[in-house]
Amino acid sequence: QTTMSSSIVDINNDTEAKAASLLDASALSGQKSVLFFYAEWHVPSAAGGAFDMVVKALAGQSGTDGVNIYRVLAEEAPTLSQKYNVTTVPTFIFLNSDGAATERIDGGE
Repeated sequence: QTTMSSSIVDINNDTEAKAASLLDASALSGQKSVLFFYAEWHVPSAAGGAFDMVVKALAGQSGTDGVNIYRVLAEEAPTLSQKYNVTTVPTFIFLNSDGAATERIDGGE
């Protein structure tokens, strides 16, 4: 039985980002990815907040099979945040199957 949804990978620091190969230029090629940068102090994007629910709903959608979804604690993963020029939370970065950022949403108020 195949599930037609994506799992969410939590990235809590740069060490985990590196382990997930998110700091490598070509690491994400071959699969589409969504990077969701958030902060615990930003209630709407923290666990249980409105943006967190959006990410969970996105992961549960059919048609997202094969899409990697990463939930990144922005301030604890400064190298990854800097790589994508994240200056506010929440920030969504959408990567195509070549690993290139095709779209982004900065802030969500």
